[in-house]
Amino acid sequence: MMKLKLFISFLLVPFIIVSCDLNGESHEKYTGYVSVVETIIPDSAWTGQSVPVYARATAPNGCWSDLKLYLGKSVVADTVYGISATGLYESYNGLCTEVLISDDTTFNFKPEVSGMYLFISYSSILEPTYDTLYVLDSLPQNR
Repeated sequence: MMKLKLFISFLLVPFIIVSCDLNGESHEKYTGYVSVVETIIPDSAWTGQSVPVYARATAPNGCWSDLKLYLGKSVVADTVYGISATGLYESYNGLCTEVLISDDTTFNFKPEVSGMYLFISYSSILEPTYDTLYVLDSLPQNR
């Protein structure tokens, strides 16, 4: 009985493989990281002040779409933040239009503690870039 099941399995494998054929075409679709290419952060701010953190991401060709930027806090240190971006890649036969895809956003960051904050902008092909924000205690009349 076991030999019969094994024999039938071997017979079905070619049919399964043939039924998955795309007639010579290939299709790729996944969500992946794209590069954060620009970050604008003020040099300093006061505690409790809303600070604009601007970021722009790009993807290298027209197979990319739906770019999204994220600002995340480090789990290791309270004053380290990461800026990253993702996008949806979809290609048929590896053909993509030669156009730069980009998206941007401004995050509102509100520091509650004084000190130096580090922002790391990640790239899919380059080294990360680092920006610092110095946060000072607010004036007593502003508390």
